[in-house]
Amino acid sequence: MPTIKKRKILSNYLAERWPETFNYNEPKPLDIGTREKILASTESEDEKKLLMTAINAYCRRLPYILSIINHTYRYDLNGNESQLITDKEKAHALQHQANVKAKRKIKLRNRQKQKKEKKTPLTNITK
Repeated sequence: MPTIKKRKILSNYLAERWPETFNYNEPKPLDIGTREKILASTESEDEKKLLMTAINAYCRRLPYILSIINHTYRYDLNGNESQLITDKEKAHALQHQANVKAKRKIKLRNRQKQKKEKKTPLTNITK
């Protein structure tokens, strides 16, 4: 997975190339098949890999998942409403949101536990 800096650069690339569709701060649900349309826009295999990474990173973000829950339609590359988001897709997004939040909670607990372990003074160790 790319670093946060690389993901931001890739997301900015999508926003510059398709500003009506990709907005990092206010994401819109993408049409089914958008990934394939974007990949078909270039012949360069290196660019296809970068675009795929950028799209995946964009779509895995919690704000994007929330956009599926909160919007009624998906959007095409011109930023126009096109496909109705089904109840099944919204339910899947809700489940995904719950999974992401649970994983974040576990990571946070682990980080807090590690910090606590680092702060344990050596005087508590018995001989």
